[in-house]
Amino acid sequence: MGTKYKSDANKKREINKFFRGFRKMAKSCKGLATELVKCLSESDCVKVENRPYRECAKEKSPQISSECVGLRETYFNCKRGQVDMRARIRGNKGY
Repeated sequence: MGTKYKSDANKKREINKFFRGFRKMAKSCKGLATELVKCLSESDCVKVENRPYRECAKEKSPQISSECVGLRETYFNCKRGQVDMRARIRGNKGY
C-alpha cells in the first residue's frame, strides 16, 4: 500500500510541475489547459507507460487519443493568440 501512496504523490507532483507555467497564464487558456491535463491523465501514455505529462503532450503517435490531439492544437492556438498583437487588440477567443 505504501507504493501506491508514493505513486499518487509522484503523480500530484508531476501535475503541479506541468501547471507551474499556467499560474501566470491569462484566464482565456486556463480552461483548455485543465481539459488537456484531464485528457492526458486518462490516456495510456500516462496510465500504462507512466510517462510525464509534458512528454505525452508532445507525442504524435497513437498513444494519445484524437481528442487530446485536438485539445493540444486548440491550446497551442490559444497561447499563440496571446502573443499575436492583432489578437491582443481584439482579445483572445475564450474557452
